[in-house]
Amino acid sequence: MCEADLPGLEALYRESYPGTWITAQMLQTGCYYGIRESSAIVSVAGVHIYAPGYKVAALGNVTTHPRMRGRGLARAVCARLCQALLQDGVEQIGLNVKADNHSAIACYTGLGFEQVAEFGAYSLEWSV
Repeated sequence: MCEADLPGLEALYRESYPGTWITAQMLQTGCYYGIRESSAIVSVAGVHIYAPGYKVAALGNVTTHPRMRGRGLARAVCARLCQALLQDGVEQIGLNVKADNHSAIACYTGLGFEQVAEFGAYSLEWSV
């Protein structure tokens, strides 16, 4: 995927992963892979972190259009992305996934990822 794909990616995220965002700068990493049906992007995987100097990356912004789910598309784009990262010398690939996202967990474990830690996300409000 490249900067020219930004409008198509924005449309996909609106449909399948509301609340996430993508910028042209994120695509400049060269670490976004997608699948199209006709001209529409229907599945994508990218990175939240890519630090080749440290040989680490973290997968992120993985989604598949709701009408295309259950076909192994997310697994295919994640596998391709991981192959590219490993070929570029990345030695550690990580990711975060919500504990109740069972289909994503199945996808990632099917690719060889293992759970190494659990963490919580919290929102604090300051009161005076």
